[in-house]
Amino acid sequence: MKQLFILLAAILMSCSNDSESSKSDPADCSCSTIIKANVFTLPNGYIWTVATLENDCSGVQTQKDIVGLHSVGEKICD
Repeated sequence: MKQLFILLAAILMSCSNDSESSKSDPADCSCSTIIKANVFTLPNGYIWTVATLENDCSGVQTQKDIVGLHSVGEKICD
């Protein structure tokens, strides 16, 4: 009888639907992630970043000049 309860408990645990693990955040197609960043600074203090971006939906890579200091892993949205 004890083995039956253990077996039933194991089956129920394996069949349970964990709502948190099944949820995934949908990708925002207007956002891209910086995968490579080259930062440049002029003597007058002007800073810009030449960033290689990867679109979160399509995976298409583009390069963009962005004013300011930006780093790898940062999200840039249009």
